[in-house]
Amino acid sequence: MWPYKHRGQIYAILHRLCDRAEIPRMHPHALRATFGHILRFDRNVEVETIRQLYGHRDTKTTRIYIGADMADMRDAVETWDMPRPKPADRVPMPKGV
Repeated sequence: MWPYKHRGQIYAILHRLCDRAEIPRMHPHALRATFGHILRFDRNVEVETIRQLYGHRDTKTTRIYIGADMADMRDAVETWDMPRPKPADRVPMPKGV
């Protein structure tokens, strides 16, 4: 059972902890998103498992929440092993095209 009845209590506790740690105050959702991001990208936990932990109905929501789509695209580009063509290897476009 969740011991807090009001959202304001969560904010107050989080802000007090941030103040004690001498870090900038943050929104509770930042912690949630960070948690999911770490699970996915540092611990290789499947998005479906994170979806269940978050209680989302659809993995699309979870992927948006943890930034999975952007990170997946970045990883795809970074791991692309095809060499870029050198200027001399490029085929010139025919005139009139």
